[in-house]
Amino acid sequence: TIADRAVAKGWLAYGTVGIASKLPDAVAGGSACGSLGGTLVLTDTAKLTPGTAAWLAKHAAAIEDCYVFGGPNSVSEGVVAAIARALQ
Repeated sequence: TIADRAVAKGWLAYGTVGIASKLPDAVAGGSACGSLGGTLVLTDTAKLTPGTAAWLAKHAAAIEDCYVFGGPNSVSEGVVAAIARALQ
C-alpha cells in the first residue's frame, strides 16, 4: 500500500493511523495524521473493507493511536466496531 511505502521510506510511521471514507474527511484526516507522522487508510461507509481490515490487523501491534474521521454518516458504528476488532 501507499502507507507501507511511506513507512518504508521513513516518511511516516505506524504509531498513528487515521481512517476515513469520504473525501473531505480524508483530506482533513490525512493532514492531521501526517502532522503526527502517521498514516491514513480508507474504508467504505457501511463496511470495513477487507484490505483495510487486513492492513489494520497486520500492523495492530505497532498502532498506538487510531482516529476515525467523519461522523456516523461517513463511518458507521458497525465499521468503528470492526476497526476495534481488527486492532485486537
